Amino acid sequence: MTHKAENLLGSGVASKISPLEELLGGGLPVRAITEMGMPLGRQGRDLLLPFLAEVTGTKQMALWIYGHADMMVYPPTFFAAGVVANKMVFAQAKDSLQAMVPALTSPLFKMIVIDAPQKFTDRDGFFLRNQAEAHDQRIVLIRNYFLSNKCGSSWARLRINAWGDSLEDGYHLVAVKGLILPWRILRI
Repeated sequence: MTHKAENLLGSGVASKISPLEELLGGGLPVRAITEMGMPLGRQGRDLLLPFLAEVTGTKQMALWIYGHADMMVYPPTFFAAGVVANKMVFAQAKDSLQAMVPALTSPLFKMIVIDAPQKFTDRDGFFLRNQAEAHDQRIVLIRNYFLSNKCGSSWARLRINAWGDSLEDGYHLVAVKGLILPWRILRI
């Protein structure tokens, strides 16, 4: 399943990883927020690279905003995974998303990843959900901790915990909200 699919979640963007697309019902939903629990050092963020490669490969722009005060992303990792360099923008927002409002309100970016924001309010979630709907965007909100039913953004359509497992040679995905299958190991 390497095509965009219509499903209960809406039109999705493909990853070209069949088991992942099957689990997500066709890909990351468009016009929605997907919240992912991905603690640092557990390879969960690697699962987003095929989606970014697909978006940038279709000549659409993607934005990765990282909120780590003392860390930066390593762009060559993205480019080695097939992300198109001139269609990918990286930015840092240490304190809040307020500095990123011009980029977040632009229809230019079709996929936006907000990686571990230091501050993220319910109001931010409402704002981002509205932007995603207005501009046909996929917004992924990454948390540096595992999600539960008790904490997280109420505006997210999907809430998933994800981490790599070298012993299983794959990834664990645990649905918290929005998916039928509660737990799955993907071998990629």
